[in-house]
Amino acid sequence: MGQRRRQAKLDDAARRRARRRRLLLRLGGVAVVVALVGGIVLLRGGNRAAAGTSFQILSPSAGATVASPVLIDVGLQGAQLGVPSTGLDHLHVSIDGGQPIALYHAPELTVPLAPGEHTVAVQLADAAHDGILPPQTVTFSVGG
Repeated sequence: MGQRRRQAKLDDAARRRARRRRLLLRLGGVAVVVALVGGIVLLRGGNRAAAGTSFQILSPSAGATVASPVLIDVGLQGAQLGVPSTGLDHLHVSIDGGQPIALYHAPELTVPLAPGEHTVAVQLADAAHDGILPPQTVTFSVGG
């Protein structure tokens, strides 16, 4: 019974994410038109970050060939990481389109990866796990 509840929660979360993505895609064009006509800067993807908040993937760099285990290091400005129950932000890290890994305390993660090409996506999320800045991605290779 517990496994069914967990699966139902995962299915509900996936449906909410898909619904949110569809809405953002529909609203994305409107945001661009408003920005061009009204001189307002609107960002797509649920951007609710405070002014001066940003992040970037520091390593691995795009196109690099690295050894496993791979250090994924994110530079973060203007946000404080912490557990959602404290109201602080955190990072979602997805490797090759897999389930996101939440980073609550440190903006880095070391993962063993098989040789070949890999893509890492990172998004800054709020306490409700909603993205507050557009995700960033980097594609790199792990040497064999």
